[in-house]
Amino acid sequence: GTAWFVEECGTNDLFAGRIYLISENAEQFCGTFLLDDVRVNEGKWFFAVRLLENSGVQIGWATDGFQPSRNVAIGQDEFSSALSADELGAAPGDVCGCGIEIDGKVVKISFWLNGRLPRTAFKPERTIGSTFFPGVTLKVNAFSISCCEWIFSPDDLRDCPLPNGFKP
Repeated sequence: GTAWFVEECGTNDLFAGRIYLISENAEQFCGTFLLDDVRVNEGKWFFAVRLLENSGVQIGWATDGFQPSRNVAIGQDEFSSALSADELGAAPGDVCGCGIEIDGKVVKISFWLNGRLPRTAFKPERTIGSTFFPGVTLKVNAFSISCCEWIFSPDDLRDCPLPNGFKP
């Protein structure tokens, strides 16, 4: 089977944001964790995740219509956009940041690794939605663990500072 659990994290503002996904058999599985009560539709927004165990973490933004499953991760359908930690060159201990800039129908999603802007994903050929929320997918393979921590508080963004003009 596959199990998951959440622990508290954060420096000053503690919240349930450290996520573990554990595979107890030979099955491949992905679990997506969405903050769909944090919705944005205009402006520049940012969140980050610290990789604690990296056996397949994807971070990004989703819209209504996104239906994650054990085989569908964030960024793998028309209602979400994401990059994997591997695509960013991240390793355990690194902090991956993900920002979104929404100006009307123009949407730009950018990714940071430990405060550096290595990648911008902009998809002008389609609009994936008008209201966005952050998401993380953890993937596990045979008898493995995947773990990360959400980071929203500017106090906890030391390793991947809040970019100029963005809000947490």
